[in-house]
Amino acid sequence: AGVTVTGNASFADNGKATFGDAVGGDLQIFHTGTYSAITDVGTGALFIGGSDYVDIGNSGLSQTRARFYDNTVELRSGGDIKLNTTATGIDVTGVITTDGLTTSADINFGDSDKAVFGAGSDLQIYHDGSNSFIDEAGTGGLYIRANDRVEIHKYTGEVMIEAVADGAVTLYHNNVIRLTTTSTGVVLGSATANLNFE
Repeated sequence: AGVTVTGNASFADNGKATFGDAVGGDLQIFHTGTYSAITDVGTGALFIGGSDYVDIGNSGLSQTRARFYDNTVELRSGGDIKLNTTATGIDVTGVITTDGLTTSADINFGDSDKAVFGAGSDLQIYHDGSNSFIDEAGTGGLYIRANDRVEIHKYTGEVMIEAVADGAVTLYHNNVIRLTTTSTGVVLGSATANLNFE
């Protein structure tokens, strides 16, 4: 009808505490002499539940390595929380090191937070709260490349500079062409343009 144990129940290496009707037990808890295991070999899932939260810790139970709440999961290193799940995603404390990253939404940077490229932080893109910057501070130059054309626009869409591959470079003033390069020189966009050569 039942067993009550008031002391320790000892199992030798590879001796198993088994639960369930299946031969050998659906749930098995054992130690091999090398490692310990909790295995579910029966039908259904393995659930670990707690009335408050569930901790996975070190052998002395003095340090939490992972903590599971109803609404969040904490992953820790040295006891310090490094990753939290949230209602909208995850919250990471520290540096993310990855072999690749794919996103289907925006990546948001705060003021003066930088997107940094290069082993020596050579290229930096950021907004300082007042102005936006693309800084090239490493060796070599800063290249902006396109297969067809490169255009610099006002935020509203007004063209300021247009550079066509294998073609003309056009300078605008207030959305009006003022100078265009050709295969033989330049064409001024206005007969009243003033030239000042020094």
